[in-house]
Amino acid sequence: MLGPEMTSDPDVLLQQGYVNRIQFVPDDTRRRIQVATERHGGTTEWFELHEVELTDSGLTTPAVDEIRRLRTTRRPIGVRTPKTAPPQARPTVQDSDEAHDIPSEDRAAVITALKQVVNDGRSRTEIRRWLNRAVRA
Repeated sequence: MLGPEMTSDPDVLLQQGYVNRIQFVPDDTRRRIQVATERHGGTTEWFELHEVELTDSGLTTPAVDEIRRLRTTRRPIGVRTPKTAPPQARPTVQDSDEAHDIPSEDRAAVITALKQVVNDGRSRTEIRRWLNRAVRA
């Protein structure tokens, strides 16, 4: 708990994510107590005393509740999008067995060609044609 102008310890802010502050605000002839939560990013949010609770975890403001919730909530990691292959000139494959001068009975050559079109990131249609040739071989 710090005063309004005291410098907070950067290590505590980093580890805990926040520090609480207290100040007295003039209110006619009396003073009101306000409690603030300074977040790790440097923003400070002030609350009236009726908004603050004393819990087992310490002095808790609505901002502290939010910080604790965000630090304990699991967030899904985004789906990785694969990098697109650089554009290449791609010859069209024809259904004939003479495509790319590989006879359909040469199984090893057809399998090698199939692997190559998959590795090159060719279209599904072209991969399907080579896969069909490999099945026939």
